[in-house]
Order: sequence, then C-alpha cells, then structure tokens
Amino acid sequence: MTRWFSSPALLLPLTLCGVAQVQADTLLPAAEERLDVIALPGYMERGQSDPRYEWVTRFERSTGCQVVTRTVDSPDAMLHAQRRGNVDVMVVSSETGQRFIQAGIVSPLNAAWLQAPQKNLHHYFTHHESVMREGTRYGLPLLWGINALLYNQKVFPTPPPSWSVLFDMQNLPDGKTNAGRIQAYDSPIAMADAALYLMKTQPALGIQNPFELNAQQYTEVLILVLRQRRLLSRYWHDPTRQISDLRNKGTVATSGRLATGQALRAEGRSFAITIPKEGATAWLDSMMVHKRAKHLGCAYRWMAYATTPPVQAALSEWRGGNPVVPTACQASAPAGTDFCKQNGYTQLEKLYFWKLPQLHCKTQSRCVPYSVWMHDYMAILLGMG
Repeated sequence: MTRWFSSPALLLPLTLCGVAQVQADTLLPAAEERLDVIALPGYMERGQSDPRYEWVTRFERSTGCQVVTRTVDSPDAMLHAQRRGNVDVMVVSSETGQRFIQAGIVSPLNAAWLQAPQKNLHHYFTHHESVMREGTRYGLPLLWGINALLYNQKVFPTPPPSWSVLFDMQNLPDGKTNAGRIQAYDSPIAMADAALYLMKTQPALGIQNPFELNAQQYTEVLILVLRQRRLLSRYWHDPTRQISDLRNKGTVATSGRLATGQALRAEGRSFAITIPKEGATAWLDSMMVHKRAKHLGCAYRWMAYATTPPVQAALSEWRGGNPVVPTACQASAPAGTDFCKQNGYTQLEKLYFWKLPQLHCKTQSRCVPYSVWMHDYMAILLGMG
C-alpha cells in the first residue's frame, strides 16, 4: 500500500488548507515557531506507528510551528500535565473539558480566528454544551465516537440485544454465566451507561437524560453499578490491555470503542460490535486553549488544520471515530475505508454524548453533581461500596 497522501494532488489540501483558512483573518497573530500540545493518544501522529498516518510533521513544514507533544491517557493525567506549564492546546474529552472550563483552566476562544472551522462543523456540534458556557465558546470539537457493546461471536451467535449482559447475572448462549467474563469502562462517567439502561428498561423511574439524575434515580443507578461490579472480571481503562483480555483472558462481552472491535477483527478474532436496543452513550473530544498559552498564532492554525477534511478523515480512520466536519466523510482516508459508515456516523443524533453531570440541570430541579459520581465510583472501584 502506498504511503498516505504521497501524491502532490493530495498533499496540498492536507498541508495548506487549514493554514489558508485562518490566514484570511488579518487579526490572527503571526506563527511563533512553536506549539505545545497535551493530547489523548492517537491525535498527534507523525507516522511512527504507521507511516500512512502522519499529519503533525506536514503541519510543521507548512506553518513553521514546531509541535511539542505530551500524551496522556486519563483526565487526572491531563490535569497534572497542564499544571507543569508549557501548554497551548489540549485535546480533551467532553467531561474533562467542562471541568477545565469551570476551573478557569482554559480561555474563551476568539471566534474571529476560527470562522471557517466553526462554519464547517456539523450543526449538532456548532454550539455543543461540552464546549460552551453561558454563550461563550471554550472549545472546538474534533472527533466523536460511539461507546458500543463488543462481544465474542463464538459465545453469542447473534448480537446481544440488550446491555443487560453487562448488568444482570445471566447464563450466556454457551450455557455459562456471565460472571467474571465481562468488563466495563473505568470512569465515573461510565455510570451513565447504567443510567441509560435503567432509563429504557424502567421508565417509571422518570430518567430523561442519563447524565441528569435526581437523588432517587441516582440511588437506583448506584445499586445497579454495585451489582455489576460483582460480575466484572475487571474495569478496563487502557484499550491495549482490553484487547489483550479479549484475546486471552476469557472476556466475552464489554463496553468499548469501535476501534477496539475493529482491531480484533483485523487480527481475525471472532469479535463483533453492536448497539443494543437501549441505545448508547458517545464520546466527543475537543481542542481547548490553555489560559497561559504563549503561542496563539500556532494554536489557532493547528485547530483550523485539524478540522480540515483530509486530517479529519485520517483521524477518524486511525482512532475509530467520526469527523465533526460532514464533508470529511467524502475525503479519502489512508487505508481507503468507508470510515463514516464503519464508525456509525448516521447514529449521531440518536446518541447520548458524555457531559459533566451538574447540580443545576435541564430535566430536574436538582441533579446529583459529578463530584458525587466521582466519590461513589471510587468507593465502588476500591471495593468499599
């Protein structure tokens, strides 16, 4: 297979398009020759993992902004990394971004410097609540994806129809119990999966949004998560370790990213992905500018570049996600896959995107805030619940 974007016709849009978009605004500061980024894994690729997936070096060559990247794999690691300084742009999950907005860690974005990227966003993300506060934009959406159910086809000849396989003790189609053979994601925000399951299976509880729970609803979710803990082989956090468990440790069903299922399928493993009848939650990662950013010219050039269709296509294929720019679905990806179809793009407006549970919410007079979710989840994780 040829190296990604090796032909001049394809190289031009990838290296220059984002730059041209922002240079049209004369108010944008000059490029400062450096850009410091803290990002989740897979967002700042230089072709070292796979030479076809390389977009950072091309940005550097076309702008003169030398990119220094620190990669972190959790919200806590992101919080600690930014405290050490030398950060301009952060690529964060939606709930982490909202915490950073509340804490004053990130700055409002200058809309005049991002006119083209904002205009090109899918309308669903134009004013998404994870990057907005009181009408002010603090982040630019970058990539989104579905939290799906992964299952072993040797155990499940047909896709599991319900998330109950991860929450309720039951015998699986192979005649064995699910206890000790399932996993769940290691994060307080994943309690929303339990809330979504109860929202659909116990409508009398009155849950309207899995991230907006009153005290009674939250108690029911907590009971379900406690019950689930007794069934789990482990909570997964690192996708690489999760893949190992699915290969070798007897895990037959788990929540997970589409990319995990795709990686296993590429190895010839008998794993598939489904969205159960109750629906699914989803993740959205965004770019934010740190309040002490020193290189705004390079920061805004990077954000424009990262939302151009060629980069969005490469990101989507590499990370098993979907672009926030609709026209990227027509762009060529390095491996030539139909990534939007493969990654569930048409499901967009049916999903419940992760967001920070707040005391003051839309569907209740008062909701249980994220601080309580975090406290109780840690107690469950440590076996204290």
